[in-house]
Amino acid sequence: MLFLIEPFRKISVPEMKLLKKFKKIDLQAGESVDVSFSLSAEDWGVYKPQISNGLNRIVEDSKYVVAVKPDTWCNVY
Repeated sequence: MLFLIEPFRKISVPEMKLLKKFKKIDLQAGESVDVSFSLSAEDWGVYKPQISNGLNRIVEDSKYVVAVKPDTWCNVY
């Protein structure tokens, strides 16, 4: 699983850690496989909630952390 984490945000969006890509793989004991992910420009955006204006997708000029984890417990921050 690939998570994008934006530790500091200018807008008020509750999710700091977002699951952007995942791939389910079944492995036998001792087996390994290479997995790759590609991120598009849209993957970096979040929806900015605005009352009576709907949702607008924005990408902030910010520092991001890319975390790759084998399970949902992605305790980076």
